Amino acid sequence: MRVISLLPAATEIVAALGGAGQLVGISHECDYPKPVLGLPRVTATTVNVQAAGAAIDAEVRRLSASGDPVIGIDAKELRRLSPDLVITQSLCHVCAVGEGEVNRLGSALHAAPRILSLGARDARHLVRHTAGGRSSRSL
Repeated sequence: MRVISLLPAATEIVAALGGAGQLVGISHECDYPKPVLGLPRVTATTVNVQAAGAAIDAEVRRLSASGDPVIGIDAKELRRLSPDLVITQSLCHVCAVGEGEVNRLGSALHAAPRILSLGARDARHLVRHTAGGRSSRSL
């Protein structure tokens, strides 16, 4: 299975479950575990993450107000990597690529991958989501 993780936590979960070798792409924010660091990055942000907190907040608000994504996904790279599964999230549209954006890109892919959208708000829900309690669905 070819897996792309758009969340640092999901990348770590996949690796902890022994699936690091199935990862073919990760987010620009993924920094652990070490074996995945050489994988292609499929997301990016125009926000200067080295700026002061107030400047980051102002830029995120500006992007959100204009309808531009805070974090974008590289559709060309996504297509090239041809994933079977894309792990995303449904909690926050400014801290990671949103579920809607991932679904929208389905038309850019030759074979639509399954999407696993994590939306856990606490540890109990995280266990349920990662154990398959919330079904994946095709684009």
